[in-house]
Parts: sequence; structure tokens; C-alpha cells
Amino acid sequence: MNTIKNVSLFCGIVFSIFFVSFMVLAWVNPDYAPPLGDGIFKPINESAIGQAKVGPLDIFGVFRTKTETFLAQGNATSSVTIGSSATSSDLIVNGNISTTKPPTQGNHVVTRDYVQAASSSSGCSAFTYGWNAINSDCIFNCQCPSGWRILSHQSQNKQCTCICSICPDGTTEPSPSYETNPTALAPTLASRTASSITLDECDLVEGTSSCQYRLGSDGWQNSRIFDFLTADTQYHFTQRYIHGVGGAMPSSPAKTFQTVQTVISDGGTLTDARDGQVYPTIIVNGTRWMAQNLNYNVSGSGCSPDNPSNCESGDPYGRLYTYDQAMSACPIGWRLPSDEDWKSLELAIGMDYRAVNNTGWRGTNEGSKLSAHVLNGTNSSGFNGLLGGHRSTGGVFYSLGAYGFWWSSTPSSGNAWFRYLYSSYSTVYRNAINQGYGFSVRCLRVK
Repeated sequence: MNTIKNVSLFCGIVFSIFFVSFMVLAWVNPDYAPPLGDGIFKPINESAIGQAKVGPLDIFGVFRTKTETFLAQGNATSSVTIGSSATSSDLIVNGNISTTKPPTQGNHVVTRDYVQAASSSSGCSAFTYGWNAINSDCIFNCQCPSGWRILSHQSQNKQCTCICSICPDGTTEPSPSYETNPTALAPTLASRTASSITLDECDLVEGTSSCQYRLGSDGWQNSRIFDFLTADTQYHFTQRYIHGVGGAMPSSPAKTFQTVQTVISDGGTLTDARDGQVYPTIIVNGTRWMAQNLNYNVSGSGCSPDNPSNCESGDPYGRLYTYDQAMSACPIGWRLPSDEDWKSLELAIGMDYRAVNNTGWRGTNEGSKLSAHVLNGTNSSGFNGLLGGHRSTGGVFYSLGAYGFWWSSTPSSGNAWFRYLYSSYSTVYRNAINQGYGFSVRCLRVK
């Protein structure tokens, strides 16, 4: 009798050890899980997600999950672990689920990499993958494997997440209740100046993650700020929603806003404490410009030997400076205007914003507003653009009274940007040139 009891006890212990070992093994690798009986809920279709498998119910009746790593596209031997960088354009979850990263520059850091069960209230399961958008906001292109649907996407502080869902019986969850193709309301104005318009942030609706904005028929942009606009001019703006399920949504109705009118006033005079020379100034939309060419004697600057009087104190033609000389020529509290400063001046007197970034001859009659000595010149801006000619890199002086050249402080691949007026034209020339030329200088008051 004792022998029978001992054998029974031994068999029970062996069976228990075998059962526990098998359950542990099944937990580690769902492939070893036994076939499911009719009394146990079926797991989701494991083949639908390749190696990233959601196993059967565990002994506590809870869906088990198995975390896998992202693999770089086309390089299955180099896994991208959580928190590391991925430079390829695509990521593959376990070599099976292809998920396209948003088209932003630079690396994306993988922040989440797992398969997880959905809430028990829906009875369905979902897996989530995500990344950090380093150089822009999240731009979604969520992709789910066959049989799965895009449940939602989320973004918070450039942390981007896509969620794919499927139900145990093979059906998919119903679509969210929000409108799948919403149209944004017309944009509203946040602020405006003579050269810029800023729109309010759009009000997002459920299912959208961000907005894009557009001026006229120009390209869409993520920024609400539109710079380098022409003063006292009407512009038409639209906006649209972005969400992961459908990408870009329809454009909103257009709304028209007008830049502020240019204000040009007399800025009084500037007395250069270094040599006592006095220069008239003007104020254009709050920026104070010299209204006469600089005539301070920086070592190496000069005037044409044929016109030595141009170097005398108070002469309005002023001296000619190389780029390096010009960068240090302005009085204390004043500076050489940048290429952007010149653009702001041109926009303030009416140059079209679509022309201001061009090179060569630009605009319509802005040159005539800067000088009375060009074609149809009126000098209506008060800039007093006297045509002081230029000095070549070999030291030869040219074109006094016919051409006027002015430096900007902005370098360009060993050259520097400049402006140029010609007596026979009414437009303004913009380009970059060798820094060894001798050009005139205007200074701006440092704000």
C-alpha cells in the first residue's frame, strides 16, 4: 500500500515539475504553447505579425506580450535597440512589419518597441511602435500588417507613436468616431508688421496632430510666421490639418491680411565722434539708416585720384572700402547692414516678396525710390543713393556718377553680398562678389 502511495506521489511530483517547466518554456517562447482547447480564448493571429507574437492567455487569463527589437531596413544583423539611433529611411519590426519613418532630416531615436495587449473592455489587441522626431514635429505615415488596422497615432513633445489593432476573432475594431477628413477653419491673425504676418495656432480637432500653413499658392510650411513681405500689401492665407491616417487634409477657406504701411521719417543727424563728420539719417519702420555714404578714413580706403575731393570731410560720395575695411568702418553703436537688412529696406519701399531673394536685377522701381540719380529717380525714400562708382581688386577706380555699389555684412562662400544701382535702370541689383572690391558703405544704428 505504501509502495502504491509512494509511486503516486512520485508521479504527481514529476507531472507538476513537467507542467511548470512547460508553462515557463511557453512563456519564454509562445511557439511551444500547446494547442488551445475550446474552453480557452484564441490568441490573435500570430502569423500576421511575424516574430513579434502575442502568445496565448497565461495561467492568470491575461494576454502575454513579447518585446522584440527594431531592425534596420536591409540589415537584419544590426538591431536598433531602444534608445539608439537609426539612420535608414525605414524601420522593420522583426523583419516583417515595415514602418516608414516621417520624412524629417537627421536621425530618429527609437523610443518604444513592443507588442502589447489592448484593454480587456474591447477584447482586441494592439501593438505600438514609435520614434522621436528630432528636427521637426511628427509627420505620420503609419503602416500596419495585413489584417490589422491603424487604430490611432499620437504625438507629444516630438515623441511619435503609431498603434495597430486587431481583434481575437480576426475582425478589426470600428473606426474612431471623429471625422476622417476634417477641413480646418480659416486662419486668424496673431500679429503683423510692415514685413511680416504671424498667424494664430490652429485649433486641432480629434484625430489631427498638427497644422500646416500657406501663403497664396506657395508651398505649405509648418511655421505660422511669414517674413520678408512687402509693406502695405494684402496677402491670402490658408491652413490645413495633418493626421496619421490620411496625411494632409483639405485646405481651409482663405483669409486675407494686410501688412502694415511703411513709415519713413527724418532720423536727424549722426556725428561721427572719430572725425567730427556729420551725416543725415532716416528711420524706416523703426530702423535708422545713414542717408549718406560713409567718409571715415579707414587705412587702405580711398577715392579716385581723378576726384580727390571725394575724400574731403563732408563730401557726400564718400570713400570706397573693401569688405574687411567696411566691416570695421562704422562708428561705435552703428554697424554694416546685412543682406537681410537690405531686403527689409527693399520690401519697405515696395519690392515684391517673391523677388526679394532673387539675384541680378530685381523689382520694378525700387531703385528710383533709393536714388534721384537713376532712371525715373525720385529718391522718395530719402536714402540719397549717390553713385560713388567702385574700385577694382587691382586698385583701379571706375564709374563715378554712373554706378553705385554698397556692401552688406553677409559673406557668401568667400564673397559677400552687395547692392548695386545703375543710372540707366530703376531696379536694384543683388549678388555676391569678391571681397577685395572697393564699394561705398552705409551704416545702421544698432538697436
